[in-house]
Amino acid sequence: MSTGLERAVLVQPGAVCAVVFHPFAPMLACGDSGGNVHLARLIGIELGPLVVTARDQSRGLFRADDLTVRCPACRDSFPVTPAQLGTQLTCPNSACGRALRLNQFTLH
Repeated sequence: MSTGLERAVLVQPGAVCAVVFHPFAPMLACGDSGGNVHLARLIGIELGPLVVTARDQSRGLFRADDLTVRCPACRDSFPVTPAQLGTQLTCPNSACGRALRLNQFTLH
């Protein structure tokens, strides 16, 4: 994806109406005009870190000490600091350890 070059062609029996990528596995699902769903594993595709956004848990005025992130892979939440915004980090859950790319902005 980073180069924009075509690496493969996925032939479907009908017109593709929807495509969704799995959030943390190299696969996708395609929905066709006949209502069928086709799953495809993306062999040889290396995924980058999951992109996540920190949330301000203070429910009011922004407080830097109340930023948390939820890992989409293991669903654990953990605190982050404003200095970590825009960086790559690792989920602290030892059973998960997924690479995460933290957005530069937060949700309030």
